[in-house]
Amino acid sequence: MAAAGPAPAKASPSRRRAPFLVGGGCLIALILMVGVILCGVLWFTDEAVEAGKGHLALIRDGRVEEAYQSTSPDFQKEVPLAGYREMVEARAVLREMRDIRIPERNIENGVATITARVKDAGGNGYNVPMRLRKEGEQWRVIAIDWNEVPVGSAAGGADAPAVPRADPVAPPAEPLPMADPSVGTVVIGTGRDDDGHLIWPGRTVAKTAERISADIQLINHPAGGRVRVWIERKDGGGRTEPIEAMVEGQGGGNLTFNLKLGDEGIEPGDYLLVVLLGEDGRFETPFKVK
Repeated sequence: MAAAGPAPAKASPSRRRAPFLVGGGCLIALILMVGVILCGVLWFTDEAVEAGKGHLALIRDGRVEEAYQSTSPDFQKEVPLAGYREMVEARAVLREMRDIRIPERNIENGVATITARVKDAGGNGYNVPMRLRKEGEQWRVIAIDWNEVPVGSAAGGADAPAVPRADPVAPPAEPLPMADPSVGTVVIGTGRDDDGHLIWPGRTVAKTAERISADIQLINHPAGGRVRVWIERKDGGGRTEPIEAMVEGQGGGNLTFNLKLGDEGIEPGDYLLVVLLGEDGRFETPFKVK
């Protein structure tokens, strides 16, 4: 596979502006989102929001197979039913969800990104980022991130990890304590169009592709936090040089990644897009090249 070239130079961040980083002929724009999404997005994402809520409600009611069938065929190719069931059933708090809200939503190039905020019986809150795409007449889940939902018994059980508890007397708008930084949904495409939108998002990457691009969602990231992104073979056969960014703001935001492959393209096989937060926060997104 083609290497990304020499290690990138860091750009000096300017106040209240997103830093740009260049590495190996690639351009990464780190755009931190602050505040609410534009009101115009709400109308276009209503159906996607309802589909996301419905997916979580099926899991809460123990109808895991029905929830799985509401996902995209592309999702099902990557995650078999047995694996999906294992991920869901390992998180007992999902069966105690008492409230499902969607405080964050966005839509780009036909892909809706939403963040569900769920609470369990003990009042603990968790973020569940999801991406959905309209296929035919139905919005289907193409990616979902369970990283913030703890693995173990239900809230209050002996195996439940310690998590911040919401203040019962605080108003609904009061923010909960920030959880550990993590990566939410990652959507991979084969380059971008003139407007910066991903080309063929979520599809298998062609071996003749000239670029690999990705939209990466950051969650609870601290100001000044270090972010490195690279691509490696799943079998450990090689990787590109990492491209590095320093986050200026804090909280949630989108990181856009672009890797130029050149005329030779990329060898077919199974790959990982790796995001490293800090020194040991490694997050992997598998994808295929054919």
